[in-house]
Amino acid sequence: MQTKFIEIRDSGTCIAALALRMVAEDNGTSAMTESRFMRRAGFGQEFPSVILMRLEDQKATCDLYSWHSLGMGLRTMQNAHNWINEHWDEIESGQVVDVQYILNETTMPKTAEIGVHALAELLWPSGASDKPAEGPSEDPSALCSDCPPVGYPTDRTRCTECPRREPSGEMEAKSE
Repeated sequence: MQTKFIEIRDSGTCIAALALRMVAEDNGTSAMTESRFMRRAGFGQEFPSVILMRLEDQKATCDLYSWHSLGMGLRTMQNAHNWINEHWDEIESGQVVDVQYILNETTMPKTAEIGVHALAELLWPSGASDKPAEGPSEDPSALCSDCPPVGYPTDRTRCTECPRREPSGEMEAKSE
């Protein structure tokens, strides 16, 4: 079995997910055991299935068409799951799968939001003098988990309590 962490993105959406490719690894006797378990559960080895699980609520399926019956709609999870199935070998663990980009609704794929603050901490440890200013709140843990990275061009995806949200009048003035 192969596993990868995936960041699924769509319009106003960021989903942490775990993808499991149901294929027996070629590692001797344990491969035979894995293969038997997978065959017993109905997973063929010729066309390996990918089980995709949302980490937030542990909803998971290997059938990309069953996301709707799990209450997830017909768009984000179904399109992401299909793309992951078709591009498994190209995907790195931690990679962003951007549904809007896949559907040609945008010209550039979204950047990662999950782990952005952790990466910043690696680049600029606490107290480093060359660390760029983050705006009103220097403490990333004080922000909601859905908060876009510093410099994100819109307030539309920020929660109303976000300390990085621009005062209501400034946002409208900039959009004119």
